[in-house]
Amino acid sequence: MATKTAPDPIAAIEAELANLETRRVTLNERRTKAADQYDAAREARKAALSNDPTADLSKLTAGVRDLEDEIEVLDGTLHDLAEQTDDARQRLANAKDRNVRGAASQTLIAIAGSVDVATDKLEIALAATAAAFDALVAEIPQTLRVVSIEGRETDSVMLARAILAEGLAAACPGLFAARSDYPFAYSELRRLSRPDNREPGYHFSNSADAGKVLDAKTMARQLVSDRLRNRADAVIAGKTDPDLNDRVALVPVRLAQPTTIEILAVEDFSFHLVEGGHKSVAHRLEVQTLPSATAEMIIELGAAVRADSPEAEGMLADESEKAHAKVTSLDDARQTGARVVQSPRSPSSITYRYLGVISVASERSAA
Repeated sequence: MATKTAPDPIAAIEAELANLETRRVTLNERRTKAADQYDAAREARKAALSNDPTADLSKLTAGVRDLEDEIEVLDGTLHDLAEQTDDARQRLANAKDRNVRGAASQTLIAIAGSVDVATDKLEIALAATAAAFDALVAEIPQTLRVVSIEGRETDSVMLARAILAEGLAAACPGLFAARSDYPFAYSELRRLSRPDNREPGYHFSNSADAGKVLDAKTMARQLVSDRLRNRADAVIAGKTDPDLNDRVALVPVRLAQPTTIEILAVEDFSFHLVEGGHKSVAHRLEVQTLPSATAEMIIELGAAVRADSPEAEGMLADESEKAHAKVTSLDDARQTGARVVQSPRSPSSITYRYLGVISVASERSAA
């Protein structure tokens, strides 16, 4: 047996309004006709009063009274019809609002459900990542000294962390996007504390043992899914706007890894990659790896040369001839980084040439 389709309340009210409009037109036509007849009947009675002493005034007056009664009835009916029309329009507006709110609520609930499903998949991937991370740590003996990082001894966990972080940065470009709040600069990949608060905050420390650690599913539920479902309830209850376009949507773009160029500084210089951001510095004979557009602009300004160029080889060859030179090859320049220059100098004694904001945007404006 075929199931009956539930009637569409909006369509029913719209049909009701169409019927009321048809009746309004008909009644207005009848009232216009009755008004014309009423005016004619009064004129006939006036003419009889003036010109025909034998005219039946009772009959003429009865005709005028009948038309007055008809007009009064039509006016009352039109008044009732107007009230019914206003009521139907209000019911239609309410029904459409319920539809909009229902659709918005269902959208929020669907997004919350999709986040839950996606988080389940993320949990599976994280479990595999955790197992692979532990396996990597186990492969590096604790007694083996591999490398020092910024002057600190490293162990297998520190090395595995660095490898995992780089792998995440390669797999998810933008995951470690930097943010600068002068005078501090930090990565946007940070842990949140109390994600179920009205306005969550960041942990002072991002280590796993700083504060209560939640699994990804709980974090996603408290931070996203529960909020969406609560908003869906508020939309249905009429407590908040059903419009879900809270802000202009930004289409996510999976960025390709930027091409980079190694440069060899020919002088001490400083620059900004972003207006108001962290200032970067380079010392003479230091190798830096920078995005191609930035590196090329620095080269054009005469502050550096390509590290693989004959000019760089010539500079390093000249330096190697000097007594007590600390930088004698490209590997020296690349490995020592910003801490080593050609002679011991106090940082306060170094005069840096400021190159300004070096970015693709400034390159375009300069062009």
